[in-house]
Amino acid sequence: MNLVDVSVSKIIYSHSDKKYKIIFTQVLKEKHFAIFLSSEYAKKIAMSLEGINSESLSSYDLIINLLTLSKIKLDRIILFSSDHKLVSNIHLKLDKNDFVINSSLSDSIILSIKTFSKLQIDESLLTNNDDLLYSTKYNESFDNLSITNTASDIDLLKKMLNDCIDSEKYETAAMIRDRLQILKNK
Repeated sequence: MNLVDVSVSKIIYSHSDKKYKIIFTQVLKEKHFAIFLSSEYAKKIAMSLEGINSESLSSYDLIINLLTLSKIKLDRIILFSSDHKLVSNIHLKLDKNDFVINSSLSDSIILSIKTFSKLQIDESLLTNNDDLLYSTKYNESFDNLSITNTASDIDLLKKMLNDCIDSEKYETAAMIRDRLQILKNK
């Protein structure tokens, strides 16, 4: 898979689909890619692009603060196709360790925008065709989210828990502890 950097270039409403189309453009090139998202997520992406602080974006700010507190760097977001579904992975770095978390497309895009992280896409998904404004292959689906949690996900949460305790952020530590319990019981 050959990855290329992209950015959100346009958000338009599709009357026929009654959804918003998010159009990505390859950095320094004329290739594009688009997905349909609900108005809720299109609005959140637009607000993130404009740097607007909003209650509806507060959970993303919490995640970013937890990552920062735990000294975890959001390295990049990768969008690619797997089994004819669009998949999004968040790549994190902690010390010399790399972690990959499967995420919804819209959440990944918003985190990428808010953290100024690289947003990359498999080059094979890009097109030169301007018809992208009228046709789109992918809709956001939550089917691509993994229902199993890897040991690395649990290890990452344990590290975040310890960092919160060390920093005396006990309320945040309690939320992470509760999430760890849920993951361990699955």
